Amino acid sequence: MPDSIFLAVREMVASEVWSKGVALSRQNLVALTGGTDGRELSFRVSVPNRATAAKVVLWLDDDDWNCDCSGPEDPCEHVAAAVIALRRVDGDVSALPSIQRDIAEVGYRFREFNDSLELYRSIKENGREETRLSVALTAIQSGRVAGPEIAPSKDDLAIEFILGVQFEGIFPVQTWRKLKPHLSLCRDLKFAGNPVSFANKAVGLILKVEDENNGVVLRAENDPSIQKIYDNGVAFCGESIALVDFGGLSSFEVSQLKRGKFYSYRELTDLATRVLPELSNIFPVENCSKNLPEIIDVLPKAVVETRTDGKLLKAEIVIYYGSPPVASVREGELQLIEVNRAPKRNQLLEEKLIAGLEDKFGFIGQNTKVLAGQDAVDFSEKLAGSTTKIYGNGVQMFRKMPPLAPKFFLSKDEFKLEFVSTSSENPSQRDFIPPQNIFDAWDRGEHMVPLINGGWAEIPKDWLLKYGDKIRSVLAAREAVGGVSNALKPQLASLCSELGEAAPENWVAVADGLKDFSGFSNYALPQDIKATLRPYQEEGVRWLRFLTEFELGGVLADDMGLGKTLQAISIIKGRTLVVAPTSVIYSWENEIKRFRPNLSACVYHGGKRQFDQNADVIITSYAILRLDKEIFLSERWSMFILDEAQYIKNPDSQVTKVVFEVNAKFKLSMSGTPIENRLEELWSQINFSNPGMLGGRRYFIDNYVKKIQNGDMAKLEELRTKVRPFILRRKKVDVAKDLPARTTVFLQSELSTEERKVYDSLLLSARKDIAALVHEEGNVLKALEVLLRLRQAACHVDLVPGQSLGYSSKLALVLETLEKSISCGHKTLIFSQWTSLLDKVEAELINANIKFLRLDGATRDRKKVVEAFQTTNDFDVMIISLKAGGAGLTLTAADHVMILDPWWNPAVEDQAADRSHRIGQDKPVLIQKFVSKDTVEERILELQERKRALAASIFEGMEGEFTIGKDDILGLIEA
Repeated sequence: MPDSIFLAVREMVASEVWSKGVALSRQNLVALTGGTDGRELSFRVSVPNRATAAKVVLWLDDDDWNCDCSGPEDPCEHVAAAVIALRRVDGDVSALPSIQRDIAEVGYRFREFNDSLELYRSIKENGREETRLSVALTAIQSGRVAGPEIAPSKDDLAIEFILGVQFEGIFPVQTWRKLKPHLSLCRDLKFAGNPVSFANKAVGLILKVEDENNGVVLRAENDPSIQKIYDNGVAFCGESIALVDFGGLSSFEVSQLKRGKFYSYRELTDLATRVLPELSNIFPVENCSKNLPEIIDVLPKAVVETRTDGKLLKAEIVIYYGSPPVASVREGELQLIEVNRAPKRNQLLEEKLIAGLEDKFGFIGQNTKVLAGQDAVDFSEKLAGSTTKIYGNGVQMFRKMPPLAPKFFLSKDEFKLEFVSTSSENPSQRDFIPPQNIFDAWDRGEHMVPLINGGWAEIPKDWLLKYGDKIRSVLAAREAVGGVSNALKPQLASLCSELGEAAPENWVAVADGLKDFSGFSNYALPQDIKATLRPYQEEGVRWLRFLTEFELGGVLADDMGLGKTLQAISIIKGRTLVVAPTSVIYSWENEIKRFRPNLSACVYHGGKRQFDQNADVIITSYAILRLDKEIFLSERWSMFILDEAQYIKNPDSQVTKVVFEVNAKFKLSMSGTPIENRLEELWSQINFSNPGMLGGRRYFIDNYVKKIQNGDMAKLEELRTKVRPFILRRKKVDVAKDLPARTTVFLQSELSTEERKVYDSLLLSARKDIAALVHEEGNVLKALEVLLRLRQAACHVDLVPGQSLGYSSKLALVLETLEKSISCGHKTLIFSQWTSLLDKVEAELINANIKFLRLDGATRDRKKVVEAFQTTNDFDVMIISLKAGGAGLTLTAADHVMILDPWWNPAVEDQAADRSHRIGQDKPVLIQKFVSKDTVEERILELQERKRALAASIFEGMEGEFTIGKDDILGLIEA
C-alpha cells in the first residue's frame, strides 16, 4: 500500500482523534467490505455502544477518503482506524478481516394489496433464504434476540425509527414521504420479486399545450412512466417506485386540468409568462402550440415613464424586457410588445429594480405618482439629471423655464397685459401667459405655471404682491365691458405712473380732471335755467357737466331735500330718458316746465301712454320701463337719469337688468340712500353709471364685500378711493345751513295688561320658531315673517289674526299728541308701513272729527291729494303709507311728522321725514317716533343705528356692518 494516504491522514488528523483510531484498530473492529483490487477499498468500522457501524471508503490513487459518520472531525477516528489497519497488514488487503459473506443485509419488499402498496422488510444471509423481519434490528444486533450477524446502515435504522412498532404493512402517503430519502439510498429493493429502486423525484402530471380554435388548450396527463397509481400515494413506474405529487391540486382540480382549460388569444401572454412558468416548477410542460409566444431568456430593466395630463405630471416605473423591448410590466402586469415572443419573467429582480427607483425618486412604496406645479418641475429636474432611462414627454413639458415678467400693451382705448418667459439661450423664443392664469396660480399659493409651448416658469411673486390687486381690479373692469371705459382711465393712469409706464394722454387728462373740484369752475351754468341755484347746487351742476364732457357717469347722492332734481334738470342736453317712481313722474314734468321751459317733456305712463319721438325728455316709471323695454332699448339716448335709484339695488331684478341694458352716452344715478342694507347695492349704482368700473358682480363680492366684512380696512379705503370721484354726496348740515331745524323725539307708550298678555304669548312662540329657522335652516326671511306678528302686536293687537281687543295704547298716545299739535296750528304727516294700521288711525280721526287726507298705493290722483294738502288749510293731517309716500313727494306744508312703527332700515324713515324737511320749508320740523316700551320695537331702534353705519363706512370712512344676519334677528328677541 502506498504510504501516501497513511501520511496524508496522519498529517491532518488531530492527535486525540488518531489515538481513538489506534484503539479501534487494535480491537479488530475494522473489516473490509469491498474493493479487493486495491484501488478503492470499503471498510466497516464497528464502534462500541453504537447501533450502526461507520462506512469508510479509501481512494488510494487520489489520497482521498470518506466516512458516513457525519462527525465534526475530518478525517475522523474511523478513517484513522482504516488506514492504521491497512498499514498493519502492509497493504495486503487479503489479510484484513472480511464481512462480505458473513454479515446479513436488510432487504425491502413491495407488493400490491387491495389497490394499495404494501412494504415489508427481510433479512438475507449468504447461502440462506430470506427471513421476514419481525423484530427490531437493534435487538438482533445487540444479541437480545437470536438472529444472524447484522450491521444495519444509518438508513436502515432511520427507516425502522419511522415505522416504529409497525414492522410492515400499508403505510399512508405521509409515511412514504418520510421513508423516501432513506429508501432511495438502499440497494436491496424488490417489487413482485424484481429489483426496483425508490425514485428520489416524485411523479405526477405532465402538461401539454395544443392549439384549438381561436386559442390554445392546456391539458394534463399522467406521467407516462407511471404504470399504476396506488391509493396510498405511491406509484409503480416499471423499474422504480415513486411518490405521486399533483402539486397540491385537489382531485377535482386534477380532473378539471385533465379535461383541459381553454385560453383565448388575449390570455396567451398571461399563460406563457405566468401560468406555465409557475406550473413548470411542479410538472413537466410540453408545448405543442404554434400560437404560444416563444419564451426567451432576457434580463429586465427599470425605466421611468412620464406623461402629462393637463397640469399634472404622471410618472410610472415600468419594467422592460429586452433591447429593443419585447415586453413591459406595469403595475405587475406583463404586456407583450412582440406578439410572438415573451420573456421568462424574473419577478424577484423586477421587484429589486422597482424598489431601487422607488427609493431614488421618492415613490414611497408605489410605482406611480402624480405631481403638480413646483413638485412636478422639481421631480422632472431630478429625473433629467440622473442616469435613469426616461421615456415619454413629461419631463420636457415640465422643464424649468426662465421666470415670467409682465409686459404691457397700451393704447388710447386698450390696456393689455401678458406675462412673458424669455429663453436666455434663444431670445426669440418667448412664451406668453394670460394674466388670469397667473392670478389663479397666485390665489392658490402656487409659485409656477405651465407655458403654452411646454415647460413651467416661476410667477413674479414680489411684483404681484406690490401691484397684483390693482392689476386684477383694472383687468376685471376691462373684462366687464370688453374694453377700457372712461371711468377706468384715472385708475389706469395712476397705475401706469406707479409702474413707470407712459400712459396715453387721454387717460392722463381724465385723471387730472378728477383729482379735485378746482377744474369744475370752468364749466358754465346753463343760460336757460329759471332758478337761482344755491352755491352747493352750482358746484353739483359743474361737477355733472364735467362728467358729461368726459363721458363719465355719476351718482348724485345728496341728502333728501337738497334739490337733486333741480341739479339734474340743469344739465339735461340732448335726448334724455328719466326713470322715477310713479309718485314723482309728474313732479319731474312740472319741475322741467318750471326751471327749463325750453325743454319739451313727455310723460310716458298710463294705459293710453304715447311715446313722443320729438320730446327732449321722456319721463317714465320703473314699472313701465320693464314692461315696454323694447321701446327704450331700441333708442340711443344722450342722457339716462335714474331718480330714487335705490330701486335698482337688487342686480337680479328684472327692472335692474333692463336699466343696465339701456344705451346712453351719459348715465346719472340719483339717490339720497345709495346704500340701504348691503354693500352690493353700491355695485348696482356704479355699474349703472360707469359700467365695469368695479368689475363684475362676482368679482366685487369676492374682492371687496367679503374682505371688508372680515375687517380688511385697506380694501375699504381702496373702494372709497376708487368711487370717490364719481359720487357726490352733501349733507344738509354741511350745505344747507339756512334750512330750519329738524328735531327727532321718541314717544313711548306702555302696553296695557291685556295687550301685554297677547304680546308675551307671541314672544314666547316667536323665540322658539325663530331660533329653529335661523339655526337649522338659516332662513332670515321666514324669521322676519315670524317677527311681523310681534311688531304688529306692539302697535295694535287687533292687527294680529284671531285677536280683537278694540284698543291700542299706542294709538291713544298718537291721538293725544295729535290733538295738541293741531291745537297749536301744526299740520302733521302720519306714516305707517301697514295700510291696516292706517285704517285704524283713520277710524280714530273720524271719531275725533279731525280732517285728514290719505295717500297710499290705492290713491289714484296723487297730485291732487298733494296739492290739496299743500295749498289749502282744509286738512290738518295726511296719513301716508311708508311705501307710497316715502320718496319723491314735497309736503312742506307739514312741520310735524309721526312715524308709527319703526322699520329695519333707518334710510326709509329718513326719506319719509324729508317729505317735510326739504328746500321750501320755512318752519322747524319735528319728527315724532312712537315706540311701545319693552317690545321688539326698542331692539329695532338699536338695529337702525347699526344700519346707519353702513353708508357712513363708504361716504364718511366709518366702520359698520353690511347685512342683516341671523345674529341681528336673534338679538331682537333675546331675553
